Amino acid sequence: MGRTFTEYLTDVRMEKAKELLTCSSMRTSEIGYILILLSRFQTLLFRELRVFLTRLIWFLLLFTVAV
Repeated sequence: MGRTFTEYLTDVRMEKAKELLTCSSMRTSEIGYILILLSRFQTLLFRELRVFLTRLIWFLLLFTVAV
């Protein structure tokens, strides 16, 4: 278990890159581009998720204090 979420994502991306390099006719630059897009999408998704969860926690804290 001793790895961070970022390390896990990096491992998943590297495994996917290995798979694409060995089992597809895609060029290395195309695979790199796909992995960059995936990385940016995941970063954006987790950033939005973090903001949403932070707001939800604050809302719940304020709601429970007000009641």
